[in-house]
Amino acid sequence: KVLAKTEGDFYQIMSGETRNIMKLLFNSLKKSTPYCQFEGCKETMLETAHLHKGRPEIFKACAKKLKKKKEKYFEYPVKLVMQKYLEGHKRKDSVCFLCKKHHLELDSIKNKKTLRDFKQKINL
Repeated sequence: KVLAKTEGDFYQIMSGETRNIMKLLFNSLKKSTPYCQFEGCKETMLETAHLHKGRPEIFKACAKKLKKKKEKYFEYPVKLVMQKYLEGHKRKDSVCFLCKKHHLELDSIKNKKTLRDFKQKINL
């Protein structure tokens, strides 16, 4: 268990672990994807991109549901939070593999219609 003031503080403590576990979880799938999954792109240097919520948002939402108040801090059950975090990636379309250019483009889109149009060009 970890004591922290906020879910954000807890995420800062665990961010390296969340990144590493995602890398392990999706590495073989990424290796079997020859090209960027954006329509027409043939770039082979790929990054794992979240299609819905980002890694921090998923983690903090899981932590928020499981925290318990302990005086000035909250207590977070690490194993259970990580389990729920992994379950948050079960959907087939939770991540995709994009080149840096398209990953940055995806992450920069704020407009919902533009985001929906962009996602339709990703071949899952």
